[in-house]
Amino acid sequence: MPEDMKEAWRKLGRAVAVFLELRKRKALSATSPRLALHKTTVEQAHQTLRQVIQTLTPDDYLKAAGVSKSSYRTTLCSRMRDAFLSHGGPPPQQFPEEAVYYATAMILSQFKVEAGSNIDTIVRRLRKRIERNKLSPSC
Repeated sequence: MPEDMKEAWRKLGRAVAVFLELRKRKALSATSPRLALHKTTVEQAHQTLRQVIQTLTPDDYLKAAGVSKSSYRTTLCSRMRDAFLSHGGPPPQQFPEEAVYYATAMILSQFKVEAGSNIDTIVRRLRKRIERNKLSPSC
């Protein structure tokens, strides 16, 4: 679950706890319709939201944002190479393309963006992705 969703979940939990505590003490500064919410109704709604949030995967968030996994990975690869070359990496003529693929594969593997631990396999996938998207060799 993305960090912002975890924080939202914590805030929702606190809001539910505050509501239930103030309701129990009859200390809500709310109007009568709010008081009509029963403890079990609020708890069930909270549990339902927990189940909804727990079923969402990082890929679901990408889909909701209109980003495909392939597009995300391709963009990530391009930006990784750009950052590498912009911030201290040797110029492309001094750093073979093969080394860029392997360095990128190692990073993607460590961050679990690419499945598996065989770096040669990940490099092959990166090459195919670049060819399929007709990009310059950027990762």
